[in-house]
Amino acid sequence: MSRFRNEVDFRNQEFEFLINGKECIAKADYTLESKGETSSWDYPGDCETTIENLDVYDAMTYSDDLDEWIEISVTNEIEQIVFEEIEKHHKL
Repeated sequence: MSRFRNEVDFRNQEFEFLINGKECIAKADYTLESKGETSSWDYPGDCETTIENLDVYDAMTYSDDLDEWIEISVTNEIEQIVFEEIEKHHKL
């Protein structure tokens, strides 16, 4: 069996989500890395895909009072939400 490694970069991806009932958006750059063993007729192979190099930026929330988007700090909570959205999107 031979081993393989594959990386796909995603840049400037936008994610929409809610925090405490407020609409938010953030952008992220990340890499999906797949590595494992190739399959054959006798062996089904094995592959694991992980999210690497996650960089979340340009987080904003919508202000009903001002009727516009307001920039907010990227927190651990926002990074975790974006991470989970990436997992859902790519079915990891």
